Formats: sequence, structure tokens, C-alpha cells
Amino acid sequence: MPKRGLEVSACEIFRFYKLIPTKNLVQPISMIVPRRSESYQEDIYPLTTGAQPALTAQEWLHGVNKGQHMESSPALQLPGAWVSCHWLSGPITAREVGNEEDERRENYSCEPKYFGG
Repeated sequence: MPKRGLEVSACEIFRFYKLIPTKNLVQPISMIVPRRSESYQEDIYPLTTGAQPALTAQEWLHGVNKGQHMESSPALQLPGAWVSCHWLSGPITAREVGNEEDERRENYSCEPKYFGG
């Protein structure tokens, strides 16, 4: 299980799966650090590889070497957390297609929203 898939509100640090072939089951087994707080515990989650690739296909074909993109991704997996994205202006018309990419970058906004959970 990748680190970004862990249940950080329960302080889960590792998850593996036990196969039970006689019953055709897969049983998840979690390793949990006992903590009183259910909030994100930064001290038990080191940086891990992120979901963003370090290279594009073209860069890789040209022999470019880069380190992995590291992030504290479990912090983004808190229950009740999501990202709200919306356009700040109306749809782009066919005449504006030439500037579409620049305009979208300027007129697009994403911000994290947190709810109890």
C-alpha cells in the first residue's frame, strides 16, 4: 500500500494484506501508532514519493535524470478534506483558443476545504 493511501486520522503507518485462499478473502492488516489525537501527526509521516511524475515522457526519452517528487501527501488525505476548483471567468470561445492555456492558468483557482470528520 503506498503511503499516500494510509488512514492518517487513525495514525496508520503501514498496511499490508493477508490472503486467505480457503475463503477467497483478502484481509487488510493495519499497523497503527497509538496516539490520543486524531489529527495529522507530522512526526510519524516522513516525506514520501508524490503522485506527480518527476519527468515527462519526452524528458525521459532525452535521457534527463531528476530526483523523485517528494511530498507530505498523507496530510492531504485527512477525512473530510477535499479541493474546490472553479473557473473565475466564463467559458473560452473559439476566438480565444490561441490564448486558452495562459488564460486558464490565470483564471483558475483551487483551494483546500476542510470539514469535520
